[in-house]
Amino acid sequence: MNRKNFLKNLGLAGVTAIAAPVLISCENEITEENTNCNLTNYDLEGPFPTKTPSILERMNIVGDRTGVPFEIHLTIKNRNTECSNLKGVFVDIWQCDKDGNYSEYGGDELQIIDYTNLHFLRGRQVTNVNGEVKFTSIFPGWYTVEDVTRATHLHIHIYNSKGNSLLVTQLAFPDDPNSAVVKVNQSPGYKGMHGYRYNSEDDFFYDGVSAQLLNISGNINDGYVGAITLIVSA
Repeated sequence: MNRKNFLKNLGLAGVTAIAAPVLISCENEITEENTNCNLTNYDLEGPFPTKTPSILERMNIVGDRTGVPFEIHLTIKNRNTECSNLKGVFVDIWQCDKDGNYSEYGGDELQIIDYTNLHFLRGRQVTNVNGEVKFTSIFPGWYTVEDVTRATHLHIHIYNSKGNSLLVTQLAFPDDPNSAVVKVNQSPGYKGMHGYRYNSEDDFFYDGVSAQLLNISGNINDGYVGAITLIVSA
């Protein structure tokens, strides 16, 4: 499978042809509200979505993986109620490990190592009264599938209590020279930055990442926290 076919299979061949809602979005900060209350960008699930998320309701998604500690703090708001906090919705998350591999998949041309019987780095939480969920994880690595290299990212899928999809998106990480992405990938056990594809070059973040960009705090010794507010229509 070449780059063109891989992107085509994901609906991304010719990025202008994505048949998805065109959703305008806004900046997300840990300490500031999204005053414009614009919807968060839709993005593709990618080739490794969670197969049965209902069995993975948990806060700690580390499993048997090792890496730099990473906490994920998400706040979900409802545009239809003046961006009030959205309680009681399901938030699914999945990511690769430090080596760039996903659980529940493998043994094929997309991922050589077979992790089809494992469920690490996948989880589901239900938002609290403040619209919040938190996950305990490790800082993700990055990977190349055939000749398509991805920037470091997280996958998010939000459902209402009836199981209807509210948002599918991908969250990006700052990757400037002094960023956590660079520091983590230069630490023991990670693969380094040689061959890394930055956000500005990533096929999935072609339209910019400002509204999908995690606010990262912390340090390489104690671990990092990534936080963002996501706006849906519920």
